[in-house]
Amino acid sequence: HLTRNSLFLTFKNYVRSCGFDLVRYSSKEMGIDPYSDMRLLLDKRSHQPTIFDIGANVGESVDSLKSFFPNSIVHSFEPNFSSYKLLSLHCKGYSNVYTYNQGLGSSVSDLIFYSNEYPFLSSFLEGGRYSYGKILNQSLLNIQSIDSILYKSNEISPNIIKIDVQGFELEVLRGSSRLLQSKSVDLIHIELTYSEMYVNQPSFLEIINFLLSHEYVFVGIYRQHFQDNVLSWADALFASKYLLKK
Repeated sequence: HLTRNSLFLTFKNYVRSCGFDLVRYSSKEMGIDPYSDMRLLLDKRSHQPTIFDIGANVGESVDSLKSFFPNSIVHSFEPNFSSYKLLSLHCKGYSNVYTYNQGLGSSVSDLIFYSNEYPFLSSFLEGGRYSYGKILNQSLLNIQSIDSILYKSNEISPNIIKIDVQGFELEVLRGSSRLLQSKSVDLIHIELTYSEMYVNQPSFLEIINFLLSHEYVFVGIYRQHFQDNVLSWADALFASKYLLKK
C-alpha cells in the first residue's frame, strides 16, 4: 500500500515530468517567492505602496505586483517600443498602473539599445558569451535617471523598486543615489547576473556592495537560472535596515 508521502512523491514526479514542480508553501515562510516576501516584510505598514517597475517587458511583473499589492500604484518603465506597446495594452485592465516608453540609467543621456529577437534579453549592453538570440536592430534612445524623474515630479516617490534591465541594473541604481539616501525606499527587487551575459556588465558583487553601502540588507535569492551547470542569473531581494527596525 502506498503511504501518503509516497503518493505525494509519485504525484510530484508526474508534475515534474510535465515541466512543473510542487513545493510546500506557507504564507509566513520566507525564501520561496519574492513578491510574497515583499508583502510579508511590509506587513500592514503600507496598504498602497508606490512601486517603480523598471524593465517591465510586456507586463509579467505588473501581474505579480498587482496580485500581491492590489491597491498599489505602479509606474512601469520599458524602453523597447514593441514590448512597450504590449505592456500598455496589457495594463489597461489595471487601475493605478502607469506605463512609460522610457529607459533608465545613471544619468540623462542617449545610448544605443540592442533589440533582441527575445525581447526580455534586449539591453543597453551588447550581448556577451552567454547571451543568445539575434539582435534585430540597434537604436539610439534617450535615457533618464530615477533621480531626474523624481526631480521633475514631487508627486511620486517609490516604496518599492523592481529592476530587471539585463546587465544595466547597477547603472539604474547609480541613477537613484539621491533617492536611496532619503531612506524612503523600503524594498529593492533586482536581477543579479553571474555569467557573462553582456559585455562590460558589472559583477553581481558590485551591485550587492552598492546596496549594502546604502544600508540595505540581503533578504534572499529566487528563481535561479543555470547555463553550463552553473548559476547564470537570479532574482534577489534587499530590504532597508530602517524597514527591518520598524
